[in-house]
Amino acid sequence: MMHGRIRVKSKLGQGSVFQFTARLGLASERASGEASAALDPDQTPASAGAGSTPLNILVAEDSPINQRLAVGLLEKQGHRVVVAHNGQQAIDQFQSGHFDLILMDVQMPELDGFEATAAIRELEAGAHTPIIAMTAHALTGDRERCLAVGMDDYLSKPIRSKKLYEMIARYVPRPNPVDSAS
Repeated sequence: MMHGRIRVKSKLGQGSVFQFTARLGLASERASGEASAALDPDQTPASAGAGSTPLNILVAEDSPINQRLAVGLLEKQGHRVVVAHNGQQAIDQFQSGHFDLILMDVQMPELDGFEATAAIRELEAGAHTPIIAMTAHALTGDRERCLAVGMDDYLSKPIRSKKLYEMIARYVPRPNPVDSAS
């Protein structure tokens, strides 16, 4: 994600040398969101979510790096984001707030994304909150397993902003320009 490389040279009994390179932006770039775009060359900040409605989004993710990436991408679009660090926290947050969308990691401590999704589906009272799986599981059958427990869709990691924004747009209606003109 940082467009870098990692190298290692190792000699038995003598030790190892590790080298890495990474593209890091300036602090001023990170503050303006340009650094996030640099991590994902398939999407530019200007076109990423033009015209989208700000949403309340719950991100259930245990990895701090993935949390920061998801929050940065979503907040750049004007969305309000709440982070749950595990499946139980996701259920607790769902019960205490209103969310337009949930991004659910599949592998988390305490309760995994499958268990958390099943519990959230049992708690829903009439309304349906879209849940999108975010997972490194990309084998045959993984998508079907996510859908079988009640998730609405599946997004494989590493997360690409363009794919994330397209996925969100599928589940959240955008304002009709004709209606807003009248």
